[in-house]
Amino acid sequence: MLAAYSDADARAIFAARAKLNGKFVPLKIAFTPAIRTTWRQLIRWRLRECGGTATLEHLYELAAGHPKLAANPNWQAKIRQQVQREADRVGPALWKQRFLLPA
Repeated sequence: MLAAYSDADARAIFAARAKLNGKFVPLKIAFTPAIRTTWRQLIRWRLRECGGTATLEHLYELAAGHPKLAANPNWQAKIRQQVQREADRVGPALWKQRFLLPA
């Protein structure tokens, strides 16, 4: 068994998983294994973490620190755009994912 104590360690273990005999099981839900994540995937993963319903502010907090955000100075607008494509407004500032996909 290997244990990761940081996101960097978890990414290293994930990258080496093909050479290891075993299965990678992230214990921290916020870990995003793919660096080349699409905006759609990012929003779907974050909405799933919230049980399918979240506010934009909560999604901003959950997405904070993702490498994709560093490459786009307008990341909040991009998140809003993708949320409008993936979710329905169910209340003031509250969005619900149209299709809750399995993990």
